[in-house]
Amino acid sequence: MEQDSVDNGKRGRIWSILGLLFFLIGLPYGSYVYLKKGYDYQKDALSQLRKDQLLPAPTGLSLLWGEAPASQEEGTMHIVGLLPASAGNRLPDYGNLLQRLHQQFDAPANIEFWTILESKDSAFVSDYRQFHALPVDTAQLLFWTASPEAMSNYSAALQLTEEEKAYYPEGIIVLTDIQGYVRKAYRLDDEAEVKQLVGLIAMLLPERKKEKPVVRREAER
Repeated sequence: MEQDSVDNGKRGRIWSILGLLFFLIGLPYGSYVYLKKGYDYQKDALSQLRKDQLLPAPTGLSLLWGEAPASQEEGTMHIVGLLPASAGNRLPDYGNLLQRLHQQFDAPANIEFWTILESKDSAFVSDYRQFHALPVDTAQLLFWTASPEAMSNYSAALQLTEEEKAYYPEGIIVLTDIQGYVRKAYRLDDEAEVKQLVGLIAMLLPERKKEKPVVRREAER
């Protein structure tokens, strides 16, 4: 009986030591590995982005719906859908994606979604918005139209890579940062690229500053 008590005491001390080592070493190391993986993922994702071309002004485009931006001041991220006439079969996919992106990133005030359509009119945009249940958000959702020539000029001004030019005829969505730089263009028919786009928007879009709480003193009686 006495030997059993001694053995139980030893086992108890061993478990106590192991538990202490877990909290002192195991848990911090696990947290480090987790954070390191997240950091490496972000570093790798951001390394694939370029930063040498500013988003061109909408010169030659006609605004069909939304509030005309006063200027492209630094501090606003633009997500630009570029849909030439050849991308007609991708319009439903783009509408669904735009609805998802707006719903997910509606809260920050420093993001705008531009849709540039070739040779469309206000009636088309009205029907398109209703079909895809896009909200009446004239500050963040802007729809433009362009002639074939203006569409070609605008896409050229983006300085797309050869790979991006290859799938531009099927429609692309362009990511910029809050400094106005074009970072990458994504295809609309690749869900993996869409997920990458969503993740990078979250990385590059800073959290909107919250208003400081106002402390009010109760009136003295």
